[in-house]
Amino acid sequence: HLHPAHSYWLSINDLGARGVYVSEATGLEAPFLNWSTGQPDNSNGDDRCVELWLSTRSFQMNDLSCQNSLGFICQLN
Repeated sequence: HLHPAHSYWLSINDLGARGVYVSEATGLEAPFLNWSTGQPDNSNGDDRCVELWLSTRSFQMNDLSCQNSLGFICQLN
């Protein structure tokens, strides 16, 4: 279960090309992006990675600097 007080890294970023969000797991463009309202906004100028965080009442995506320390979610095949 995800803890509502924590944010989690997803293996998605736009390090290769700004605005093109790619999955580290597959190397392909992310097939699903559920952005929080107003996101992605690159508010810090280096927000290139994607976190999952509790926005309102559901978990949604936000762009964030890759330098932040967060928990992470792994994909099982």
